Amino acid sequence: MASNNIDDLLDKATKQQEKQKQKPVTMSQLFSILKEQGQNWRDEHVKVLKNGEEKIQHIPPRTIADILKRYVIFAVIGKKEKDFEKANLAYYDLDAGIYKHNSTNIEKLIIAVERSTSIKQRRETMEYLRLDAPQKHPTESRNLIIVGNGVFNKNTKKLEPYNPRYIFTSKISTNYNPQAQEPNFKGWSLSKWFKDIAENDNEKEILLWQSLACAINPNLTPDVAIFLVDNGQGRTGKSTFERLLENLVGIDNHAPLKLKEFEEDFKLANAQGVKLIIGDDNNPNDYNKTSENFKRVATGETILVNPKRLPPFSTQFNCFIVQSMNGLPRFKDDSDALLRRIKIIKFNHQYNDKTANKDIKEKYIKDKRLLEWILSKVIVMDFDFMIDTEESRQEIKELKIANDPVAYYVNEHINDLKSQRLPIVFLFKHFQATSDYENNPQKMKQSTFTRRLRPLLEAKGYTYSKNNLAPLTYWNIDDEKLLEQYDINYKYRVKVDITKYQPLFERPEDNQDETN
Repeated sequence: MASNNIDDLLDKATKQQEKQKQKPVTMSQLFSILKEQGQNWRDEHVKVLKNGEEKIQHIPPRTIADILKRYVIFAVIGKKEKDFEKANLAYYDLDAGIYKHNSTNIEKLIIAVERSTSIKQRRETMEYLRLDAPQKHPTESRNLIIVGNGVFNKNTKKLEPYNPRYIFTSKISTNYNPQAQEPNFKGWSLSKWFKDIAENDNEKEILLWQSLACAINPNLTPDVAIFLVDNGQGRTGKSTFERLLENLVGIDNHAPLKLKEFEEDFKLANAQGVKLIIGDDNNPNDYNKTSENFKRVATGETILVNPKRLPPFSTQFNCFIVQSMNGLPRFKDDSDALLRRIKIIKFNHQYNDKTANKDIKEKYIKDKRLLEWILSKVIVMDFDFMIDTEESRQEIKELKIANDPVAYYVNEHINDLKSQRLPIVFLFKHFQATSDYENNPQKMKQSTFTRRLRPLLEAKGYTYSKNNLAPLTYWNIDDEKLLEQYDINYKYRVKVDITKYQPLFERPEDNQDETN
């Protein structure tokens, strides 16, 4: 009889070892195995009391972590060594084929092993897992794109199965279908619609397609954001284009975040692990005092995220940013470091409010056939830079003028002055007076004004002289009278000493006769 018991135990142990060797291929199988492993541990560690009763033991956090590590692939993901200190724990989702930073799901895995764990015990288990997890760098190859049915390899032009060796934290929901053809919906097609939006501007049409390509593969141009702009008249197709981008990447792969919300670090947590950030209907009257987080997210730099009621953590955003607005935004930061990251697409074409146009947004751009055709077209696109259209350049110039008070001053007021030699001391007072007059007073120092003014005027052909020239007869007294017209509160009056050597700008010769 004893021999039979020993045989049963050996048989059970052998089956258990065999099951431990099994690798789950779905999350459902994983949960089943974890539950069984937890029960096996409890069966093996039953404590027999003195009175002969059996007491079920609960699995301690350290042991739960060890069981999970046998079947679940965990990782701490970061780009640099210091990123790993505050990076969140991620697990590989067998169904999705990506690594997920989802603490709720990890807790469910813990409960599958031991359902009686307390919040404290689950957190302890997660900390063991985080400390034990291997440090992995995200897959950022521009030639590998994870989609709804696998990983597309641009080098081989083939679709590979999901694999945990690729460290992806998000994916495109649309399937790759190399046989996909462009559908036609009652005479409407995407190709024709893009030509309407582009108004037969070939470069603008290319930029629309490049935007779709970057939405599915942000590694193409990791430091550029697209601003979609119209004048607020409605029915321009702007919001339809946004929804098309969202449908292409999938509901779990995009997040809403407006320009000003980038600087609210707790809101950034909602955008972790997505390929596309959409900021819909930014208020053009919002004043963006800082754009540091926006720039860091756009370039994929490490950023500290501070979600509500959770510990802060470091992460990188590998995503494409699209912002929509009725009119150009206002930034305190008007540097090239910010503006060169922006491409602008204007939606000038206004459509009639007809049923067919409603179908575009409500039916056509959701159609699986269209999305698969778009993906098959843009997934093979390759470029190092997004095209810089003439329209975008002009809008960026307007944006800089609107947000840079010195650039605005040069654009609006410098040509009103008649003198051939313009002393800095006068220009600064004139700048202050015109700004004050237009209800935009400036607290800028004269040295800062000079530094920012110099490249703008030199680009127009002016010559800067620090202390080698005096205004002399090249000064026109009418400019002082012009200053007085703006200086209605008598705050900025100045008398130019025309014999004194002083910092000044001299007009280019081709403008002097015109001024005289």
